Amino acid sequence: MQLYLKKREYMDFLEKIKNRGSTVYFIDVDHKGQYSEIVDYFYQIALKVSQTHKVIILHDKKDYVKPYYTTRFDGLEHLSFEELQAKEIKISAADFIFVMEYYLDVVKQLRETKIPAEIVLVVANFSAILPSLDMGDNWYNYGIKNVVVTNDFTRSFCSKFFPTINYHVYNSNLELPLKDKTTLDNPTILMVNGSVTKIEDIVKGFFLAYPQYSFVPIKTLELSEYQNIYEQFDNCSVAVFMDDLSSEYDLLKMALTRGVNTIGLIPKLAPSWFINEEGAIKYGEWTNNPYRLIDLLAMHFDAWISDNNRQQEPVSFSVYDSDIMDKLMENRIDFLEKIVNKS
Repeated sequence: MQLYLKKREYMDFLEKIKNRGSTVYFIDVDHKGQYSEIVDYFYQIALKVSQTHKVIILHDKKDYVKPYYTTRFDGLEHLSFEELQAKEIKISAADFIFVMEYYLDVVKQLRETKIPAEIVLVVANFSAILPSLDMGDNWYNYGIKNVVVTNDFTRSFCSKFFPTINYHVYNSNLELPLKDKTTLDNPTILMVNGSVTKIEDIVKGFFLAYPQYSFVPIKTLELSEYQNIYEQFDNCSVAVFMDDLSSEYDLLKMALTRGVNTIGLIPKLAPSWFINEEGAIKYGEWTNNPYRLIDLLAMHFDAWISDNNRQQEPVSFSVYDSDIMDKLMENRIDFLEKIVNKS
């Protein structure tokens, strides 16, 4: 009798999954609604999945804030864990829970409370993988079988530590409008990312080493709504990227589509579209030495002034939209069918 009930239970789950009856939860921990490349990428996945499945964004606090920098995600349903319990919504074994790699402690809590859903990890910042693990710990301990990554380089990096995980590359599907003009009167430097200390060091060094450019204003990118970010790129002469640990590059793509000259620290895991067949960087001037950025800024303004304020030609990016859930569902169906057949 127990065997029959077990088999029937698995068959019920299998049928629910095949009929796309699974609910897919995305856990957004303590997000304040502000723009972040990593959080935006997470919401892009949620939006894609919502085209074929019921999606609920779960928050740890009842006073959560929805993303307010864009209307793109307005159709997504949001609930706190408390509201989920009040509505008596039960998370079943046929469901999926997506969690960012930063919040492996949340995965631990889910496993401790015996949540039966499959947990899918989303990795948009490879530098957060190892710090999130305790000594001797690994993803396998939490039943993680599927991981979503931003590009092939991140997949290769992760597979060194967790070779038997199923990796799914999901490219950002943010639509990037091209800028039509290629000249600019404003010589502003826009510091896009990097720690406050690193930015201050470069600014101080630039003005000390090249006092002839002391008139050049330097601004830090304000992360608000998409349109405001585009406007900031439109009103600068050069954008400086100092975060070499990120593996999500929407801000860099935004700058390139607006015809902005780019300089920065070479990413540790550079995306394939950023590198040519010879292994060289396609766009802008990049270095491994932070202080080399000071000279690159000066070289940029030397060329910019002599070339009548000309910007580089805008770069067009095609939107590649992959369907993660199809592969996840196939993996789950294969897994359940094996269990049913063994029963």
